[in-house]
Amino acid sequence: MTIKKTKNSALVALGAIAILMLGYFLFRESPRDEITNPATDQETKETVPPTSSPTSEGDASAIKKPTNVISSAKQEPAASPIPKGYITYTSGQHNFALSYPKGLTLANSFSPFHSLATTWRSNTPLAIQGSPLIEIPLGSYDNSAKVSALDAYFFTSVVRVGISPNTLSCYSLENMPSAVETSKVSLSGTQWTKYTYTAVVAGDEKARIANYRTLRGSFCYSIELISHGTIDKARNPELQTTIAKLEASTDTIGRSIVSTFRFLK
Repeated sequence: MTIKKTKNSALVALGAIAILMLGYFLFRESPRDEITNPATDQETKETVPPTSSPTSEGDASAIKKPTNVISSAKQEPAASPIPKGYITYTSGQHNFALSYPKGLTLANSFSPFHSLATTWRSNTPLAIQGSPLIEIPLGSYDNSAKVSALDAYFFTSVVRVGISPNTLSCYSLENMPSAVETSKVSLSGTQWTKYTYTAVVAGDEKARIANYRTLRGSFCYSIELISHGTIDKARNPELQTTIAKLEASTDTIGRSIVSTFRFLK
């Protein structure tokens, strides 16, 4: 009787062992779920816009604007990569660089053209002193030496960079026209205030100006894209069209040059 019980116990134990082993192999060979993380398994492309510089370097929010200024929250697109065929000018002394088409010529002074001023910034009071740094002529037309003043057509477009140690008046609108549109612009991560306006110089002579200003260190920087001449003069439709086409083409090039401006540090 004892022997029979012992045999039964042994059989039960063997059966339990067999069941456990079978379960182990079944578990081992069964398929398992694969967990994928889209954030790590997929290639992602992210475009990060340039960050704005600190308030001390270009934020004019603390400057009181006159009531004749049209404020705009419009943001210009961030600077694109330097276009192919552009060359780069670097000023270590004044801590900036910008690029322009290699077919253009850069000068270290501002050239006069009819009534276009050569001050470091357009429409600046004499009390706000500054220095012209560079000028890039984009294109011009002038027949004034061959015809009467009544029939004269002339035009020039330039990109200019100037600098002033007068930081307190960096965002001053003194001497500027009554209607000025302002907007915030980011150039290579630095915030600028952009002033866009048209000034009647004399008679048919006008200037359309996009003026960018910011504070950097101990200086006020100014970038200007200027179209100056007998803009909108309607006496000769053919020449008026010539000037309009020239203004449109140089404006595109000028805005491209301005977008490449960047501080070195």
